[in-house]
Amino acid sequence: MGPRRAARGDRWGPGTRIPALVISPHAKRGHVEHTVDDTGSIQRFLNRRFGLEPLPCIVMRDRAMVEAGGKAPGDLTETLRFAPDAA
Repeated sequence: MGPRRAARGDRWGPGTRIPALVISPHAKRGHVEHTVDDTGSIQRFLNRRFGLEPLPCIVMRDRAMVEAGGKAPGDLTETLRFAPDAA
């Protein structure tokens, strides 16, 4: 596999890549997630979890990322598991 291109974002780009270490009883054990997340991912998670409307700035950021040829940042749901038998 060759080198990966950096994700494209809004006019400032997606920013510096910094690995995240998720420590939670709901984190998937031994799981390595490759979804691009940003600081807004926490807000996206809360919106999804509680059925809230996204903030306009989050909508604008996601749209800018997609229009620039990238993917909208994730909402951390690929990193967490809320099933009763989560291991």
